[in-house]
Amino acid sequence: MTGSKKYVVIVGGSLAGLIHGVVLKRMGYDVRILERSASSIPENQGAGLAAAADLQKFMSEYDATKRPYGVPSPDFQMVNAEGKVVKKMGIAQLFSSWEAVYYRLRANFDGLKSDYCKDIPTKDGKEGNVEYLYGSNVVDVREVGQQVAIHFKDMTGTAKTLAVDLVIAADGPSSTIRQLLEPSVQRKYAGYCGWRGILPEEQVSKEAMGVFGDLVTFCKVERSYLISYTIPGKSGELEPGSRMRNWVWYWMYPENSDDLKDLMTDKENKQHRITLPVGKIRDDVWEHQKKIAKEVLDPYSAELVMKTTQPFVQALTDVVPAKATFLNGKVLLVGDALATFRPTTGQSTNQAARNAMDMREMLEGKMTLEEWEMKSLEYAIATQKIGVERAKAFGLKE
Repeated sequence: MTGSKKYVVIVGGSLAGLIHGVVLKRMGYDVRILERSASSIPENQGAGLAAAADLQKFMSEYDATKRPYGVPSPDFQMVNAEGKVVKKMGIAQLFSSWEAVYYRLRANFDGLKSDYCKDIPTKDGKEGNVEYLYGSNVVDVREVGQQVAIHFKDMTGTAKTLAVDLVIAADGPSSTIRQLLEPSVQRKYAGYCGWRGILPEEQVSKEAMGVFGDLVTFCKVERSYLISYTIPGKSGELEPGSRMRNWVWYWMYPENSDDLKDLMTDKENKQHRITLPVGKIRDDVWEHQKKIAKEVLDPYSAELVMKTTQPFVQALTDVVPAKATFLNGKVLLVGDALATFRPTTGQSTNQAARNAMDMREMLEGKMTLEEWEMKSLEYAIATQKIGVERAKAFGLKE
């Protein structure tokens, strides 16, 4: 893949796609991202993320803004039912938010200005040309000689085809590219869901903040637990008092159960399979969950739940990869399109950064395509297994 291959299409314009786009742009490749969302302003994900070692390395090497993007947590702690700290784990971690990382990557990829990133890096003359296309729905991908033909419909529904040298499939756990090329690999429900929310620090009581501080805090109850940690504020603020407290509460819902069906039925009586977005949860369902929070959680974790006005729900799933390359190495699966991890690993975005930096090594001839695939699969399979075991240790069993 060295030498003449200079035109790349990335399917998926979220974090994994942008991470690969930035790497390829810096290498001098011309890159076009096809993003299925029709909005130029992405839907608020309302989610925190762990910035693990590979993501930190990527940001250090590729983020030309050189601005801080996360909140360091000096330790992880467990609290009991009364909210008293009963254990500290001696683990430091950096936490950010989807928005803070997304807009930093957009600034580096195509110069998008935002409240998160107003100072746009100057383009280097050696960098490739880039384009970010919204409302682009891929329908097929085929090998045509030395290139790949990628067929998609644009925002107007017009059918289009691009002939490219390399396709990066970064289109998430329900990857269209993976379904086209490896349909036997499907998302499998893990048996539980994550209730998620964020609360501005200024709305968290002094008593709760006195317990939380900047520490990751676990509240474990029978067959469930809630984790919370501090992330950047609404526009990326990192000053204490201007940040957000992110929480995720895992709760068991057996597959095909009435409870799961009821949970994932929204205000308009529409059934959702994976994500119940902000603003769609029925009032009776949310009130019921808040009642449970008061009954089973420690008072400070319960406070986060009770004060949250825009929660959302995600059904947890597994995707275990079989292959990472297709069409004679002209299509690569990366990030969540390759493998989906349980949140307990904190490795989702880290996987994308790792894939991208290894991809550069491969494109520069420092490792073979086969070595890249083996390295990607070994990491994905091992990390996915760790996530399942950690979930079981917290009582989250199918």
